[in-house]
Amino acid sequence: MESNSKTVRNSSRFFLVTLFILIMATLYVADNIYLFYSIKSTFPLFKDKTYLRMLQIIFWSFAVIYPTGEITRHLWRKYNILLNIGVFWLGFMGIFSSFYVLGDIAICIFNSPQEKKIGAFSLSLIIFIISLKELFLPVKIKKVKIVSPKIKNETKIIQVSDLHLGYLKSERWLKKIVNSILRMEGELILLTGDLIDCNYRCIKKYITILRELGESKNVLIIPGNHDYFSEFKIFKRVCEETNFTLLDNKCKSEKDINICGVHDPTGRFFGFNRNMGKVLSSISSEKFNILLSHTPVKEKSGNFDLILSGHTHAGQIPPMELLVFLVYWDPWGLKKYGNTIHYTTSGTGTWGPPMRFLSRSEIIIFELIPQKGKIEDNG
Repeated sequence: MESNSKTVRNSSRFFLVTLFILIMATLYVADNIYLFYSIKSTFPLFKDKTYLRMLQIIFWSFAVIYPTGEITRHLWRKYNILLNIGVFWLGFMGIFSSFYVLGDIAICIFNSPQEKKIGAFSLSLIIFIISLKELFLPVKIKKVKIVSPKIKNETKIIQVSDLHLGYLKSERWLKKIVNSILRMEGELILLTGDLIDCNYRCIKKYITILRELGESKNVLIIPGNHDYFSEFKIFKRVCEETNFTLLDNKCKSEKDINICGVHDPTGRFFGFNRNMGKVLSSISSEKFNILLSHTPVKEKSGNFDLILSGHTHAGQIPPMELLVFLVYWDPWGLKKYGNTIHYTTSGTGTWGPPMRFLSRSEIIIFELIPQKGKIEDNG
């Protein structure tokens, strides 16, 4: 029976990964074709065959870098510079395509002159350059104060999310994050998913650094969608080797706080379902109840005082910055629904291109204060 279950999970994982690759490859090719002809029609100089040939060589040389990097990564199972360059092309595509689409809509609806496309190109270039600030800025430390009569002694907890450790991250980058956390006074570290983004051979170089965190702090973690994509058994092994406590439909009590974690909705495709009934049966109304849910969820039961999520990255760059606000009820920041406080972080790391336009990578320090009163967000 267990063997059949494992076969089903492996088949589901293979099907979903294959489907994802096919969809993304189709979108990638279509977007590149659209973007090429959009840029070509923006500048009159490309009517000259010499300049057009130059555009073709430069554009399509960059366009093939990312898929080539991904293919070689899977073949050789190691880092390659093509992948690092390629993700910036993904950022370029996302930003420029977004504003060219808006420009084309304006031309169709308002009969705007074709020359207005230069505005779309210029705005895209400015936003692309601004988004590169993520390469140079440190992770933002944000403090949120929550006052509750359920808290007997002032407590600090730290939320870290979406590290996406893999080929696009470095040990030096992770070491800076861990050292920053170790200097903080938080009693609990809550990791809200998407810890890993590759196989164990790739991830093992981060184990020692993560173990330093797990042995120094009380670290509780839940899986995110990428942890299933990378294979849940690898994610679980990393948790065991780093002394992280995995909350997969489980709860753990710490003094007057009860922390519960659930599987991400993506997990059901891999044989891991979230079980809110099991989690709800483990909480106490006398304690300050925290739910860790990788994907933002509007929990209607009112049984939780605080719900922490990640996943959205606050969009990172256009067009995702708009899409996450359309898809998720709490795409980023602090919200209150009934008696429950929700916080969705923009993430401590980035997915894909290390770029952000309107958001910053962040670590959140929640100060739980034992008084009746208000919520204070010092972001």
